[in-house]
Amino acid sequence: MKKLISFLGVVSVLLASTSEAATWIGIETGVGSSDYKSASDNIDVSWTGALMAGIDLNQNWSVLAGLHMGSGSSVPRKDIGIATKSEEELDYRALSLSLNRNFYLTDRQFLYASVGLNYNQTEVELRSVKTIDEDGIGYNLRAGWLFRFNQRFSFNIGLQRLGMSDVDVNSANIGMMYRF
Repeated sequence: MKKLISFLGVVSVLLASTSEAATWIGIETGVGSSDYKSASDNIDVSWTGALMAGIDLNQNWSVLAGLHMGSGSSVPRKDIGIATKSEEELDYRALSLSLNRNFYLTDRQFLYASVGLNYNQTEVELRSVKTIDEDGIGYNLRAGWLFRFNQRFSFNIGLQRLGMSDVDVNSANIGMMYRF
């Protein structure tokens, strides 16, 4: 984890020093579903959140680093409609580095797509027994729409897939960004 954080820091400093590009920070939240082997017969709901920072390389390309976190729970399909406790609990954290491409629709709005890698820690508990407790390297994919209110503030809506160890999380997210 320390090596990945150091690498992200070095990349950010190099990119910032080689251009006069804009930098930005953002926050996102969303809901979605998670997928892991032991939950195949269950309905899963996940919450996700992210803090992100980016550097625009030019008008179309940027590099983003993100800290993703979330949790989820699953309920057996056969128990839907009756009062029940969740069967499994998911908790995860991931640190990502992604390359982002913008596709402009107008001066103030565009579509975006990102692909990247993440270092993650995932835990799944089944009736208070940990069935997954791993960390590793995964991937992240993002796509969505962004609207710039002005030169500083933006709003985005998008879809995201975080592939982590033995867990995948798909989510629909909304967020706000501030450009420096």
